Amino acid sequence: MAVNCRIAVVTYLSRIAGIELMAKRPLPPKLQTFFRYVPIAMMAALIANQVVSSEGGGMSLSYPMLFGCIACAVVLQLRKRFLLAVVAGVLVGVAARYLLHHL
Repeated sequence: MAVNCRIAVVTYLSRIAGIELMAKRPLPPKLQTFFRYVPIAMMAALIANQVVSSEGGGMSLSYPMLFGCIACAVVLQLRKRFLLAVVAGVLVGVAARYLLHHL
């Protein structure tokens, strides 16, 4: 839970800083690079937080989430269609959760 709060704070601060810095001023190249990578870094952090979690002092891997992410990445790479990739990831994740809990 604390990781989600930190992610939210970093996201909020980066948005506020972006708005303030971009107001009628050109951004330095290093700052442009930073803001270009913020969305992908946030997405990676959110996905990693769902796939790997820490419970009771140890690390736990969510196989349904992992399988869903892999399916999403494969479909996105092959078809280049975001919505189709998300649907495939969700379906594979749900199927994996069902199979792992009912077999």
